[in-house]
Amino acid sequence: MDETRNGQSTEESEAEPQGLQGRVLRLMDFDTIREQLANNATFFGARQMALNLMPTFDEREVQELQDETADASQMLDEIGDVSLEASVDTSESVARAALGGILTGIDLLAVADSLEVHRRARNAALRAKNQAPLMADIAQVIPDLQELQRQVRSKIGRRGDVVDDATPTLRVLRNQVRHAHEAVTEALNNFIQSTTGRNTLQDSIISVRGDRLVVPVKAEMRHRVSGIVHDASNTGATLFIEPMATVELCNNWRELVLEEDREVLRVLRDLSSLVGVVADDIQLANDLTARLDFAL
Repeated sequence: MDETRNGQSTEESEAEPQGLQGRVLRLMDFDTIREQLANNATFFGARQMALNLMPTFDEREVQELQDETADASQMLDEIGDVSLEASVDTSESVARAALGGILTGIDLLAVADSLEVHRRARNAALRAKNQAPLMADIAQVIPDLQELQRQVRSKIGRRGDVVDDATPTLRVLRNQVRHAHEAVTEALNNFIQSTTGRNTLQDSIISVRGDRLVVPVKAEMRHRVSGIVHDASNTGATLFIEPMATVELCNNWRELVLEEDREVLRVLRDLSSLVGVVADDIQLANDLTARLDFAL
């Protein structure tokens, strides 16, 4: 076993400074300092950088960090505060898209939001390139992904839904779905208001059972209503029946809904594929934007 001059093993002598450093950091309440720093970060990647921060004893690295901090201060003096807020970490979604996964509308919106932050960070730093050349050097490497952002924003609504105009086919299908649903409900309302309906129904309402539109029929009146039983109440006093007169209308409505679902899935798949193609660029932009936000 190798020994140091004072008789300690090499492993012991190496472990002692690490233990000493750990005690010093605890005395400084370094975890709280990092948490406070992270709370001032607005971009998700910068927050993680703050939480992972450790002291460095490399003179060149210390000088680089101090230079970046001074540069960031000059940038803020020149252009004022820069909003780089993006609280949702999109790394997992981007990685999933790169593997061929299909993202939800909410996932895609989060990606688009992060791309907007990348754009703001890049433009802000480049505007101050004379006063903050180090920040500008970082910013100019951020990839321009505005076309992907435009594609997502034009096809995904604020709540994460695929908008009607995402494709010409989708708008047509949604119109057809709406008209088909109106046809079913009109036929059911006609039944409810008929003499048979008034005499056989528990309530004058339309219910849904297993994606089928039904009416609540008194169990003892089952023989008077020709149709398909889809469910029954807990007591058995009510049967939820789809009248035969509306079966084909409901079939047509459900077939159109399924077509609409397939078209929506196609839009999500196409957008997810676009994200996957530039996944490396998005990750690079995330890293560089985090570095800028951390310095600021």
